[in-house]
Amino acid sequence: DAAIDACQHALTAAPGSAAAHLWLARLYFERGWNDRAVEKVLLLERLLDLEPDDEVREGMLALARERSGEEPGLAAVTAAAMTAAAGSLAGSTPATASQAPPTAG
Repeated sequence: DAAIDACQHALTAAPGSAAAHLWLARLYFERGWNDRAVEKVLLLERLLDLEPDDEVREGMLALARERSGEEPGLAAVTAAAMTAAAGSLAGSTPATASQAPPTAG
């Protein structure tokens, strides 16, 4: 398939391209190659820990949430993301009056 070939070519030129890994995982899922796709998502998760990219991480998490029902191996990815998000919320400061949501009046 041309799309998979393009992603693999991109990874040959730039093996650390998080975006190319994400696209390849999506393509693997689309073709029903779920084992390969899960491996790619888990690899991508480790790559993003080394070189953070918020946009790609959001895409990876969306893909993991979408597919976690059929692929239990992805549950760890979504659980880790929820734990990290809860930790960052716990460390945030409370909303001030200017940051508080509007109230019905």
